[in-house]
Amino acid sequence: MDNAGRNASVDSLLSVDERTPFTTTSNVEPDSHHNLIVLVPDDEDDIDTPFYFSDGDDEGEYDPAQLDWLASSATPLLTSRVYLYLVSPFLGLGAMFIPDGNVPRPRMVAAICVFLVLSTFARYIWYLLARYLRKIHLEDIVADAFAKGHTKERLRARLRTVVRVGDWISKVLLATIYLRVSVSLVLPLMPEGDLVSSRFFWTTVLLLGVLPLSTVSTLASKRAVVPTILSIITYVAWFACTAHSHGQGSLEASASWTSLGSLWDGISPAAFTFTASSTVSLYSSLKAGHLNHKHKTKAYQSFRTLLILSGITSLALILPLAFFNSSPKFPAQDDAKRFPRPLRAVLHASTLMLTVPQILVNIPTIPLPFRSRHVTNASISHLVSAVVIFTLAVGTPEFFHVLSNVALVYILAGTYVLPAAIHITLHHIRRPLTIILPPQTQPTRSFTEPDSAMHDPLLQRKERLLQRRRLYRRLVWDIGAWILLIPFGGGCLVWAGGRLAGKW
Repeated sequence: MDNAGRNASVDSLLSVDERTPFTTTSNVEPDSHHNLIVLVPDDEDDIDTPFYFSDGDDEGEYDPAQLDWLASSATPLLTSRVYLYLVSPFLGLGAMFIPDGNVPRPRMVAAICVFLVLSTFARYIWYLLARYLRKIHLEDIVADAFAKGHTKERLRARLRTVVRVGDWISKVLLATIYLRVSVSLVLPLMPEGDLVSSRFFWTTVLLLGVLPLSTVSTLASKRAVVPTILSIITYVAWFACTAHSHGQGSLEASASWTSLGSLWDGISPAAFTFTASSTVSLYSSLKAGHLNHKHKTKAYQSFRTLLILSGITSLALILPLAFFNSSPKFPAQDDAKRFPRPLRAVLHASTLMLTVPQILVNIPTIPLPFRSRHVTNASISHLVSAVVIFTLAVGTPEFFHVLSNVALVYILAGTYVLPAAIHITLHHIRRPLTIILPPQTQPTRSFTEPDSAMHDPLLQRKERLLQRRRLYRRLVWDIGAWILLIPFGGGCLVWAGGRLAGKW
């Protein structure tokens, strides 16, 4: 994914005798038989890109202007908070529905492990795309992938708008499902025939309860961090109650399970569990946070390590759920053994609602056709989003069945298929960097290198080994991206179409 991996190795185009480890200078011998390799970017804006990520995970040498630009453009986040935001999306709706799927344990365990690997792979692709394209926003990555160059600025602007709208739809759909399911969990606990037993009432109460926490503009705010921490705590408490109910033989299916569409049966909760928005913003925030500290970044603070640790943590808190099989009917148990029933429902709903602020924090703003001293784009965007979420959440059961099916396919495609499609576009469809080999030129050798170094077998062997490693790494990412795009993406579409048509 880095520049060295994307372009063909320069030295591999030369014969063994023509390879040289010497540095180049501006002095060139015109009568030499050797060639000078010049890399020319396919677009002029490749040269002036202000945001640069090093090939390694640690920050290399940066130009001071680049450091200032990064620090001012990305919100700095501590390593612990980035890790928190990587873990919390997995401990939500999908994971809490795994015991209700009634799927054989080996199949569910395999599904959890496979989707965790695919999700981590997709997250890592976003991370590599951010480094490779030197961008910190999702819309800029998409614009560079499909409309590179200054001459396509109008198309780039349209692509940015499409990405913002698509991101807004994804967040609104996700928040709507969380709100609707939370209300469905609370309603069975309320007395019948009263105002507090109406869906309209509880939808209003829960939405107004989390809306003040969702109006912040950055994940560094305490109003975003505290609900995220509380959501993990309530999930762990719900997990303990679920384990207790399973041990007592009184684990019951969630009351909100039937409110979702037909696509949510089987292993769909496992696939939805590991869906998450793009990690580009988290990566840039982590790098900006590292710039605020003068000391060298340690290995456990790298984004690559945090991705692995977040996956291991999530697996430890999700995989046991595959062994908890719920019963669709209430068994004949005394009240002492069934006490977790209302507690599980409350913890379930609390976990979902405490996750909503993280979903809505970075929701795209809606541009206003006018300027006002008292009204901002962010406030109008949150208000419009809240109205749309409320309207969708109080819809009829039939409407919500369709909406939940659409949301499932939409969010799965955004998590697994989109990064793979961008990777393939950049490396197999878009024109790569141009390599020019002017004849009769040779770089002047550095006086610090011996004349025999260009024929050193050890240097040549190290070079071939490096090229081989880069080739293997590139093949792994290419194969993985094609698997996400065709077998997984295409297979999911075929399965969803057949399921909706009643074929299986």
